[in-house]
Amino acid sequence: MLFLVRCTERGKEPHAAKNKLRNDIADRLRAAVPDVRLTFDVGRIYVEHARDIRDELARLHGVLSFSPCTACDLDDLEAHVTSIAAPLLAPSRSFRVKVRRSGQHSFSSNAKAAELGAHLLARVPGAKVDLSSAEVEIVIEIRDRTCHVCTEVIPGLDAQLTSTGAEPALEGGATMRGGAVEVPGPTASASASDEPRFLVDAMLGTLASRLRAFGYDTGGAAIRPIACCCARPTPRVGWCSRRIASCRDRRRERLLRARPHGR
Repeated sequence: MLFLVRCTERGKEPHAAKNKLRNDIADRLRAAVPDVRLTFDVGRIYVEHARDIRDELARLHGVLSFSPCTACDLDDLEAHVTSIAAPLLAPSRSFRVKVRRSGQHSFSSNAKAAELGAHLLARVPGAKVDLSSAEVEIVIEIRDRTCHVCTEVIPGLDAQLTSTGAEPALEGGATMRGGAVEVPGPTASASASDEPRFLVDAMLGTLASRLRAFGYDTGGAAIRPIACCCARPTPRVGWCSRRIASCRDRRRERLLRARPHGR
């Protein structure tokens, strides 16, 4: 059985600051299900196992949501979606199609969703489209040539905690409040601090992606801002080119003022 696991990391490019969160999730999952097979992509973990492991996935910190899914090639997507959706849409049920893409394609996500919706309307008698409150939601993720088709999105543990505002329940009776771990007594388990690391890793991954967007280099041991020719750090890459041009103009003006008249 194949599951598509959506992590809480941000951004569209792989980065070492985000890999720790993904590796922590993978280590926890392998400890719970030793013979599980994992494949990784940016923000996604593809989990394959012989049995249904929803209960194990629902207990993992760092997971935003997960879905049982099936995979197919992009050329076979229409036929694959029809074979999955046709039994669910009969008789006369409403549906909507959501498409997310990653990679270079000749179509947009909305265009592909509209194309697949029209294909289902033509192939499934009585089916109707409802974009606001559909009875069946078909979620398709296209990554290059590989497509994953889901008809169920299950909220992960982090999404449930965020929506309810509840504090994470840790081992040993500890709780997490304001980013700190509160342990009820000296007999609490030493592993009580294991769970919050997933929340910390998620925040660090978000921070790293935003710092890179502002032009900071987060690849090394220290965060280094990009500097322009006037040796002043600039927080945005776009600003740097304008600042360099400004410095060049000021330097030219100083040289012109320093020249004697008539030369």
